[in-house]
Amino acid sequence: MPLTEAPTPLDQLEAQLLSLPEDERLHLVHFLWESLEPESSEQAEFSPEYIAELDRRSAEIADGTAVMIPMEVAMQHIDEIIRRG
Repeated sequence: MPLTEAPTPLDQLEAQLLSLPEDERLHLVHFLWESLEPESSEQAEFSPEYIAELDRRSAEIADGTAVMIPMEVAMQHIDEIIRRG
């Protein structure tokens, strides 16, 4: 009989978090992101326009009006852009 490792507290927490509704997970992502200390003050400074765009896109995701694409498709687009240079 093979030995299996018991789930760690982190594994258990991850499972609980993934069971949350999407809007609550987005809130959590924002909360955790804000809790991180920037490595430098340069990285912490975003223009008001950039913040407004992030807020707009987050609102579209939250209210269901955003057009979402699968991660695989997004990565293909990014690869194409990189190849084109």
